[in-house]
Amino acid sequence: MPRSRTTENDIFSREGLLLKRNRLSPREIRQEADAAPGDDLLRVLVAAAAVIAHADGRMDIAERRKLIEAFTTSAQLDGFSVADLAAELTEHLRNYEHDAAAAERSALLAITGATISPAEARLVAATCSRVLSADGLVHPAELGALHRVQLALGLEEEPS
Repeated sequence: MPRSRTTENDIFSREGLLLKRNRLSPREIRQEADAAPGDDLLRVLVAAAAVIAHADGRMDIAERRKLIEAFTTSAQLDGFSVADLAAELTEHLRNYEHDAAAAERSALLAITGATISPAEARLVAATCSRVLSADGLVHPAELGALHRVQLALGLEEEPS
């Protein structure tokens, strides 16, 4: 029996879901119950890595590779694709090219305002440490950036 190219008799058809999603805005899609878990985690991870990587002036290819490596090996980020990572990273790169100081402030505010667990915060901090040493040199500005990220994550106390 030849296969039909229509989906009208297919009980597993996703056509209706796809049509519905095509009509939704990105904001509405994120608000759906079946949106990828840990959406804040991806945003925080990329924002924190961007703060660290740009502390010495630019994000090197080695730093990008460490971020991708951490992303692909983390079980907590299984719901996301490398395309999600690339889209998030592209936004940060554009912001840093335009105004680095404003981009860092924005990234740190995004980190502070995100809802992630303490275990996810430790994952982000560990990834930042890997990104920090990715280019073989630890610049003093990167250490300062790591400290600011850890403060934003709530892993360190503000000095009195």
